[in-house]
Amino acid sequence: MTAQLPTPSPVSELPPEIFHLILSRIRDPSSPTQHQKTFAACALVSRRWAPFAQSALWEAPILPTKERAHAFLARHMAEMQHESSPHQLIRNLDLTAVRFAEPEDTAYLHRLASRGMKKLRGLKLFADPLDPRTLAFILHACKDVVDLKITGSSGGGQSRYFYHLPPVRNMDSGVLSSLRVRLSQLRTLDLGDLDLSRGDGATLAHIVTTSLGPPLRGFAMPIISTSNRVQPLRDDTIAGQLAKQCPNLQVLVARGRYVTDRSLGVLARCCARLSVVDLTNCPGITAKGVMTLLEGCPLLSEVQIRGTTANDNLVKCSIARAALVRMMAVRRRRGGRIFGP
Repeated sequence: MTAQLPTPSPVSELPPEIFHLILSRIRDPSSPTQHQKTFAACALVSRRWAPFAQSALWEAPILPTKERAHAFLARHMAEMQHESSPHQLIRNLDLTAVRFAEPEDTAYLHRLASRGMKKLRGLKLFADPLDPRTLAFILHACKDVVDLKITGSSGGGQSRYFYHLPPVRNMDSGVLSSLRVRLSQLRTLDLGDLDLSRGDGATLAHIVTTSLGPPLRGFAMPIISTSNRVQPLRDDTIAGQLAKQCPNLQVLVARGRYVTDRSLGVLARCCARLSVVDLTNCPGITAKGVMTLLEGCPLLSEVQIRGTTANDNLVKCSIARAALVRMMAVRRRRGGRIFGP
């Protein structure tokens, strides 16, 4: 009497695309440790589930402490030499817990970029300070990185112990050209917690802003100056330049920066796809500038205006109306379903 083989369940016969979709819905940025536990449990369900769950588990490792991050990176650089290692699956790396500082960590950053970051798509880095030449080397070595977040400080002319960072304006032309090319390919650039007010950081801010291009979807403005006389001119100029060079911009974070109605008008004319703008604690904007932005950006559904002179009932009602109009447009595209996929 022959034993009957168990019939495969419908779940095991799902195509790979459905597996990837299910696992992507599990990922929750507010609770990263929980979804990592879920991915680990899914990897033990069956041989068919294992490769998909393992890929999701290793895509973005969690490194909450400096000690754990250093131990992981030491193992990571050794394992990246083996093609079969799960470390090859890493695509997003958050190294803000390591807190690099140049020149002590310059050689380590170069070695890490050349050996352990070549397959990354997203990188978060803390360095105080960060030499722009090191940034150029990292972006050149990691050609697939399109999502970048830098925290700390950067710019030439800073003194740290016995070491003096070379001025940004003295960068080699080849290094500068490589930096500009890679910056023009970025999809998101978060510099909201980067201090460029030291040394000649303003020169680096100009290089970054003039290098960004149409692929950019999200940008957070850095801290460029703490001077009340210089800050309005620099912040407003950068916001206007960004709007002209990045017509596909969707998310702009200018929290605490001195942007004015003039730059909001440029955004309204050049960035029709803008959907999220954070203007919290921006003292230079008024209700007129926010209304101009709402009229020029039909997809705008979220505008943060706390701590500004534009925070009145008329503007709030206009923002709520814009969000409602967009929700109804999405509902029509989904055939009447608001919360459907």
